[in-house]
Amino acid sequence: MTTPLTKLIAENKWRPIADASESDLKRQLLVRLPRNNGKYGVTTAIYIGKHEMRAEDWNWENEDYIDRDEENDVDYVPEGWFEQIESDCSDYGWFGLHKSNSPTHFRPLPDDRLARVTEVLLDALSIFAKGDYTAEHAIKQAAAIAEGKE
Repeated sequence: MTTPLTKLIAENKWRPIADASESDLKRQLLVRLPRNNGKYGVTTAIYIGKHEMRAEDWNWENEDYIDRDEENDVDYVPEGWFEQIESDCSDYGWFGLHKSNSPTHFRPLPDDRLARVTEVLLDALSIFAKGDYTAEHAIKQAAAIAEGKE
């Protein structure tokens, strides 16, 4: 049986990037990707499709990495994954990921309901240890949050 709580949990699991839908790729995601040191990292990233983002609309100034549409005289941000990082020159910047560092898995950015459900369940675990809380109460509270009732 699918409930709002089980649906919320399922939607927020890590999934292979190959399973990402077109709508998944149209939004900012948490992604897992290989790093140059042989380990994996997690970052916030977005996928830009071919001729999807005009360079001028994204303040893209790196002329070495422009996808030029000569026929229509338009410069585009090149197709690929872009990692969001803090930088000294602005609050945030987007930097292209090399194909060898392409994400392997993704999940949506956590929403407030998931954070609140996690908080309730973690609190419940600490109270369970004292014997002052029932699993039924924790599940009802988490379900109410998932349904938007609390």
